[in-house]
Formats: sequence, C-alpha cells, structure tokens
Amino acid sequence: MNLRRLATAAMALMTCTTVFATGQECDIITINGTEWGLLARPVCFDGTLRKAVMAALPADRGINTANWEGFTGHWTVRNDSLFLDKITYEVYNSNADGYTIREVNAATLDSIFAPYKTPGGIHAAWVSGELRAGRGSLVRYVHSGFDRNVGTEYVMQVAGGIVTDSRVYHNSITPGTPLDSASVEVSRRFPWKQFPELAGKRLVFNVSNCTVTPDGRLTDLEAKLMRMGNDNVYKADGPVVEAFKDAMRAIFPWKTLHINGKDMMEHESYTFPVKEGKGDGDKP
Repeated sequence: MNLRRLATAAMALMTCTTVFATGQECDIITINGTEWGLLARPVCFDGTLRKAVMAALPADRGINTANWEGFTGHWTVRNDSLFLDKITYEVYNSNADGYTIREVNAATLDSIFAPYKTPGGIHAAWVSGELRAGRGSLVRYVHSGFDRNVGTEYVMQVAGGIVTDSRVYHNSITPGTPLDSASVEVSRRFPWKQFPELAGKRLVFNVSNCTVTPDGRLTDLEAKLMRMGNDNVYKADGPVVEAFKDAMRAIFPWKTLHINGKDMMEHESYTFPVKEGKGDGDKP
C-alpha cells in the first residue's frame, strides 16, 4: 500500500468533522531517493493548469471526497528544484475487481505544461510558498484539506519552483489532559464559592492562543465567557474570566503536541462548558 493510501486509510479511522471539506489524499514526492506523502496538490496552485489537467482526464476516473480532482501528482526534488514527473488517476476495472492506476501520457503532459518544460523535466516554477512532506503515523488531524501532521515532516520553502530552505522535524505528543476533555476538570477547579451568583448556572468559555511548555504546562491563554446560563455575554475580561484562566493553568500536564519545532495544544481554539457539580467543587 502506497503512502497516499496509507494516509487515506488512517483518515478513515477519524470521526471528527468540520463544516468544510474532507481530509485530502496526498500527492507523492521523492526527496533524496525517499518517497514521502506531499501534503499539498501543487498542480492546483495554478487555476489554468488545474483546468487543463482536469480537461485531459477521463470523466469516468475515480473521484471521491478525499480527492475531488481525481488525480495524483508525482514529484521529485532534484538539485534543489521541484519537478512534476507524472500525473496518475484511477479507473474502475471490473476484470481486476477494483480500480487500476493509469498515467496521463507524456505528450499530453508536455503540452499542458509546455511553459515549464526544461531539459530536466517539468520544472514547477508556478509553485511558491511552504510545502510539507510527511512520513509516519498521524500526530494531529483536522478533517479538512491537508490540515494534519505526521511523525516526520520535511518542510520546504519554495520560490518559483526552487527549494530555498528545508528542514526535517520529528513530531510527537506529550500525554496529558486533552483540551476537548477538559470540561469536568476545569469545573472541578473553578472557585465557585467566590461567585455565589453563578450557582446552578452553566458557563460556556472559548479558549484560544494557548502557550504551553514542552512538558505540558499552560503558561498563557486567551479566554472569553460566551454564555452564562441562558444569556449570551461575550466577555474577555473580568473576575469570572480570570478565575477560569487560573483553573486552566492549574491543570498539569496538558496534552501537548510538538509540531515542526513548536509546542502547542491540539486545537487552536476550543469552546466548552463548565458547571458547578461537574467536578468536586473548588478543590485546587
């Protein structure tokens, strides 16, 4: 099973959803003789190229929510330059009891990418920005596009198809309290006795911009009180918000992700309720 299908199989195990799109299948890239999953589809960076490739593909190719275009780009980094080697797609083959992989013929590819054809191949001069290639198990996953991280990532800065900088990162997780399971623990630590007016009320907070240490200590965060009982309040300061932030900081360790040289929470922003009685009072 290739890297792209491994990534797809792993994503199929995930149950979280968003309002946008399904996690997308990787393209394939070879770097220094090693095959990686490319967490991008660079052909689509140029709308004209994407349209031309789509027009050249058969209508009956395999298309699914993890690959809306129905094709996979195969790339190589050679002499610090990014090249497109081929484009493949799948068609259903009843005799083979499933899908078989086919390749866009070289003449068609050369015609579509004529402005980028060089003696060394199709140089991806239309590509600029950061590209990530990955190998290994999922460390972080959001069910949208390529918003995920895996165990080892090769991060490249690309300008006009030239790799100007590259770094390899080894990503990991420090076990601890997950942000999406913190409601009970924060409720337990919140000082309810200081706020008798909140008795019996359900508070809903949003947290964002969390700063964590490598061992899982929360050092800073932004918090907003979104609801108090049945009322929308939207407060970003005040005694109740500060007490909530103190309760958050008191939890240790938090589940911490070490992603491409940065320590972070699993979610950039998260909203959850706290309520007296969910835990065991205002025990520190």
